[in-house]
Amino acid sequence: MVVIFFERFSKQYTQDAVQCATDIMAQMSSFNQQRFQKNKFTVKNGIGISQGKVRFSVIGDQIKKHLFASGKAVIQSEKLESLRKNGKTSMIMVDQNIYETTRYAFDYNKLENETFDGSIYELELD
Repeated sequence: MVVIFFERFSKQYTQDAVQCATDIMAQMSSFNQQRFQKNKFTVKNGIGISQGKVRFSVIGDQIKKHLFASGKAVIQSEKLESLRKNGKTSMIMVDQNIYETTRYAFDYNKLENETFDGSIYELELD
């Protein structure tokens, strides 16, 4: 899933993105509790958040169409999400740009990783 926040709709779009991620993970916890109680498998996804330009394309045919997002920010977010297993608490990973614009609103731990181009931070949850 790709969720995109536009600067023109909110001056605090990076904070909105991080808050949305925390809300999603809180709902995921409740969702997994319900699944576990029904002896169903649980979902262990993380969230990667990156900032940058994104291109949109509509793909498909007359019957079924999809909005496709591409660009460096999308690729970086996917890489960050794949690194969630390196985290300790939240499984919400952000890049340097998101960290810089939200570090006074949220708490982070810097993670070491040689495979990612730039610094990685994991959001700390209470």
